[in-house]
Amino acid sequence: MTNESCGLLRYVGLALLASLLHCSAERPEAFEGGSELDLDDDFDSSTASDDDFESSNVSASSFISREAENATAKLALKSHANLTMVSHTSTDLGAISLSMVNMTLLDQMELKAETASAASTALKIAAIGAAIYAAYRCLAALWVSRKCDCRRWKTVGKFLLQSGYDEFEGFEMLVHIHFVQDIQNNGLLGKKEYKVLLGWNWSKAETGGTKDMRWEQVVPLEVPQGAAGGRITLMALGTLKDTPVGNVLLDTKKDMLDKGDVFFGKRQKFVMRSKGKTVGTLVITFRKKGEGALTNCPIEGVDDNSALYLDLVTTLQELIRKKKIPHEHSVLNRLKPGEFVDGDDKVYLLAETLAGNLRRIDLKDSSELGKCYIRVLRCNFSELKGKEKERRKEFERQLEKAAKKGFKPGEVERKWYVAIYPNKASAFDGEKYHEPDEFFPLATITSVHRSPGRQDQFLMNYTTKAKQTICFRRESEKALDSWVDGFDLAFTEVRETIAEKEEAEDLQEKELVVARQMHASWLQTNGFPNGDQAWSAWYQYLKSANLEDESIRTLYREITAPQPQAPPQAPPAKGQFFQGRNDAENTDDQDKDADDDSKEKEGGGLFGGLFG
Repeated sequence: MTNESCGLLRYVGLALLASLLHCSAERPEAFEGGSELDLDDDFDSSTASDDDFESSNVSASSFISREAENATAKLALKSHANLTMVSHTSTDLGAISLSMVNMTLLDQMELKAETASAASTALKIAAIGAAIYAAYRCLAALWVSRKCDCRRWKTVGKFLLQSGYDEFEGFEMLVHIHFVQDIQNNGLLGKKEYKVLLGWNWSKAETGGTKDMRWEQVVPLEVPQGAAGGRITLMALGTLKDTPVGNVLLDTKKDMLDKGDVFFGKRQKFVMRSKGKTVGTLVITFRKKGEGALTNCPIEGVDDNSALYLDLVTTLQELIRKKKIPHEHSVLNRLKPGEFVDGDDKVYLLAETLAGNLRRIDLKDSSELGKCYIRVLRCNFSELKGKEKERRKEFERQLEKAAKKGFKPGEVERKWYVAIYPNKASAFDGEKYHEPDEFFPLATITSVHRSPGRQDQFLMNYTTKAKQTICFRRESEKALDSWVDGFDLAFTEVRETIAEKEEAEDLQEKELVVARQMHASWLQTNGFPNGDQAWSAWYQYLKSANLEDESIRTLYREITAPQPQAPPQAPPAKGQFFQGRNDAENTDDQDKDADDDSKEKEGGGLFGGLFG
């Protein structure tokens, strides 16, 4: 029972007690000087004398009747008075009770109003506080944002540099996050997942999550002018919130710029600490854009902030420095800034980049099948057939196929292949490279994409006799983006080159049909050309049909005396590739010079001049 209910009952009880006391006080006054005392006194006085009995008898009777009537009237009046008093008492009690109830209800209403007013005031204060906090956060975010950086105004930035307030200009970097070591990776629910955050003032970057403590991920990062220091944070990913595990602070000028080449371009190990305790070691490589190897990428369309861009320019620099670029791709040695390569030169650079260790993954249960080394190479099919005896047999078959396709005698077709070896040593061994665990033409790849649900795996789909899929998990030294984007560019370029060659061959075949018909008509009218003027007239006659010089040159080779057939080319020595051409390759410079000499001899010197 509540305090308000107890108070109400207390007030009602007091009211009833007061009413009863009032009634008891009223009743004695109603009977004072009543009819019974008066009647006895009158009766006694009436009996004083016997003589007057008879006369007084009548008077007594009338008196008694009058007194009885008076008594009856008084009793009636008393009863009415009592009833009226009871009625008034009940009315007073009801009024008192109603008044008390009304007072209680008013108190409750006032209490509720005061409570509602206090709650409303508290809500208003909370809303105002939230608005102030939100405004503060917005202003703080704007203050440290890129748009509100006053140093981005050239005048202000230049003044701060000249005045010595800022110690360096802003610059861009490519940050290669490799792995973290010396850290506990086991949690209550299994292995933890980690990511790395990097921040220099308003410039931020982060990696994806990984459970094997390896990222091999490249992220672009701009260091703004005036950013005196930066923070690298290792974060443990959670369901609701990510938790910082440790961090390291770098002074931009002292720890980075002043060290120069000692810092940039080389792996750096940073000890991650939390509350003074060492939690792990993070391995990162920083590279400044616009300097050294990052000045130019020879493949068009590669994002200059991507991991593939970094790997391509680094690979090209190493090839030039070690003088490993073969003569057929020597154009890579003479590239100027802004120039790009395509065709086989482009595929060669991608092939040199797409070499490294990977892990084979079983598609059924996602278990590891072991390490492997992948390599992209350009050779004849017979070179990858294993033992020397098998290679010789296959080489003979390849010679027959090449002759049917129109290759020169002793020349075989070369293609780009993806070869998978057990390790790097086998991939570059003079004998073992002929025996890969698996290989397939690069042009048969249909797609390369990331593995769903994993940040460190990719799938390669290719079609030979049937559709097949291989799953690889990236290993150290090369980012997942490099593998995916690099293979995508490589097989796309090879396919386009083959398609262009087939289109050119179809066009040339159609032109050759027309050229042969025109040559037959020329023979009927003018006979076989003899002498410079005759060959010149024959050439102009064929050009009148808008035939390409290559088609006319091919016809000329057909109708002139054929070259003696060269003996079959012997299999290459260990570690060497067959010399020949692939789908997109022309003959080398020496063959062209020899052809030109033969043309001049056969055509009296005039025909060679017609083709230049």
